[in-house]
Parts: sequence; C-alpha cells; structure tokens
Amino acid sequence: MHILIVDDVEETSLLFSYAFGLAGHTAQTASSGGEALALLTTQAYDAIVLDAHMPHMDGVEALQRIRALPNGQQVPIVVFTGDTSAALHRQLMAAGANTVVYKPMFPDVVLNCIEECRRTFPHSVDKSLY
Repeated sequence: MHILIVDDVEETSLLFSYAFGLAGHTAQTASSGGEALALLTTQAYDAIVLDAHMPHMDGVEALQRIRALPNGQQVPIVVFTGDTSAALHRQLMAAGANTVVYKPMFPDVVLNCIEECRRTFPHSVDKSLY
C-alpha cells in the first residue's frame, strides 16, 4: 500500500513511515493538513493516517476537505488522537473518518485498522481502539 501520514510531529511521522516500510508498504509524510491536501491533488494513496490535533488546520477540517476532493471519498482514513472525548470522536466520524485510534498506539495497530478499513470500505468500521 501507498500510505499518506499526516502529523505535525516529525518523530511520529518518521516512526510510522519506517514501521510501514518494514511491513512492505510505502509511506509519504505531510506535516499539515494543507500539505496533505496539496499532495492529494497530485498523487493517489491507498490510505491516509491523520492526526486529529494539528496547528492551522485540525483533523476535522482536514477530513472534511479531503472528503470534498474528487477522489476523497475513495480513500480510507484512520485518525489518531490522544483526546478520548466523545465529542471529538463524533466530529471526526461525521467529518469522514473510517476509524479513530487512540494514543498511545503502535504502528502495527494502525496498519491493522487500515487493512480492516480497506476490506470493508466504504463502510465505516469505527472500533474506537483505546
């Protein structure tokens, strides 16, 4: 799979990119929602991993804008966050997340979520992993 990782924390993006590479996937990183949107206008991805809390454009807005792109409905999106509030969870799901994974989590958990999303897409597979 070719996976886009969107997170403003470089260490997190690098860790996930490395782990996904070890699992046989390719990964590209974006440090903001705006950068992700720019990449999505020129490249196709098999899945997106998106942080819910980023400066300038949070995960909810990024989700809404990704889903509004011509190919934005076809890509599974896994959102990760440390915020376990029910209100944020509802916002993320309403904005188009396929599932929400809560920090701390390991890259293999996220890969499993991506694979499950791809099997059941376009239906939401929210399992709210803690």
